Amino acid sequence: PVPLRDLPEDKAFPLFDAFGQYAHRDWPGKILAAADFARAEHQEELDLLANPRPVDWNEFGGWTSGPQLAATGYFRTEKIDGQWWLVDPAGRLFWSHGIVRVGTRIRVGGVYHGTPILNREHLFRLPPRDSDLGRFYGSEPASTRFYYSKYPDHPVYDFLEANLFRKYGPDWASRYAEKSHRRLASWGLNTIANSSDPQIYLRRQTPYTAIVYSAPLGSNEHRIEGSTGTWGKLPDPYDPGWRRLIETTLKTSLRDSVGDPWCLGFFVDNELAWGDTFHLAKCVLRSPATQPAKLAFRDVLR
Repeated sequence: PVPLRDLPEDKAFPLFDAFGQYAHRDWPGKILAAADFARAEHQEELDLLANPRPVDWNEFGGWTSGPQLAATGYFRTEKIDGQWWLVDPAGRLFWSHGIVRVGTRIRVGGVYHGTPILNREHLFRLPPRDSDLGRFYGSEPASTRFYYSKYPDHPVYDFLEANLFRKYGPDWASRYAEKSHRRLASWGLNTIANSSDPQIYLRRQTPYTAIVYSAPLGSNEHRIEGSTGTWGKLPDPYDPGWRRLIETTLKTSLRDSVGDPWCLGFFVDNELAWGDTFHLAKCVLRSPATQPAKLAFRDVLR
């Protein structure tokens, strides 16, 4: 292929084809036409059939060849022969092996992010907005850093979901969710981890973890004023409003996971800037005198 730097501008752009792939090079398995999706799906189906889930797993992915412990109906921890283990609802030892972000888009605080196209539409071969594929245009809030932090509600296009629509048809979301569970089991994965799509994990075919945001994302409400971080300031658990927020979250957006036998547990927040040993104390000391955590710190010192 001709090096990109040697292509005239009218030949170099768009850099990405209609399927979101680099346009100026081919490789084995590259989608060259919409009809190729059927071929790819057929090949994947053959692979899934040839590589089923491990035979010594029970329905939860627990170890059926291991000891049988008390079946409580929920995941728990238990110390066995001096070692801590996860135990699945059926009472089998459970080694959690999974991945985060099982779904079609990156899920951060309930906001789904596609491919930003503002000020760079010329890089992509995009469909007409009034076509069947136009439904995959959208917008996202300002990003937390870099270029798109300056642009709230900038336009995006979701190539992945558009390709799944091409592959599976109008019922693509449901078919993709069903296939996701089969893929995970085939690959020897028994856990859907943090920041994944509830429409997938609430099918209750693979154990999962949900996430609890202890303060509204992008807001300083119930947070420690003297702290910093990419995803926001540290939450202040001594703030009376913080406890109410957690209770509300568990009763609303996470109500389907509370008490769910398939739920391993909850992540609390994501990638908070905890710093070194004394970082949190310094953040509290830098905060105003009315900061609830600072008042609690004062009471401890007294």
